[in-house]
Amino acid sequence: MTEEDKVVLRKILDVSIKDKCPTYFENLATEELLKKRGSFVTLYLNGNLRGCIGNLQANVPLFISVAENAVRAAYSDYRFEPVSADEIKNIDYEISILTEPVKIEYSNLSSLLGQLIV
Repeated sequence: MTEEDKVVLRKILDVSIKDKCPTYFENLATEELLKKRGSFVTLYLNGNLRGCIGNLQANVPLFISVAENAVRAAYSDYRFEPVSADEIKNIDYEISILTEPVKIEYSNLSSLLGQLIV
């Protein structure tokens, strides 16, 4: 992922949270951001977890996944009250992008565990 891609994702996240709805900036999406990928958006306030939402399934392009997860992390994480307008300016965040799933072939539990434990 290029620095340009990271800048675009940060902009999408910032605007989506401030506007309280996913904002896509499809015109800025690069080839990498158009790939279908799962993502997680984690929000922090003063170093403490403030929200985290993601999706394992890669059903939509990455730039859409990040926009939607940003809004859900800020306003729909059942563990927290929605982020307030005062908090928004102090929110730090982390975007986690999942790699493409890889099928694992195994014949028994031991074989499976041997592939999972690195």
